[in-house]
Amino acid sequence: MSSDADDTLREKVLVLLRSAGYQPLTKSGLARVLGLPPDERARFRGVLRGLENEGVVLCGRKSAYTLRQRTPG
Repeated sequence: MSSDADDTLREKVLVLLRSAGYQPLTKSGLARVLGLPPDERARFRGVLRGLENEGVVLCGRKSAYTLRQRTPG
């Protein structure tokens, strides 16, 4: 069950990853760009883990996150 705060954070992460010119970032890099204070980092890690479990994002080379590429169906 997700909270409104989790949904908002999830949307912020997805907007960043979809943005033009996005270069893959680590968890720390994403949190820094999103301007997350230290007390929100645990919730952020949970949101990112959820996106990864759903197959929306991938943790690739050097632990950097990207959107999963959709194959045309």
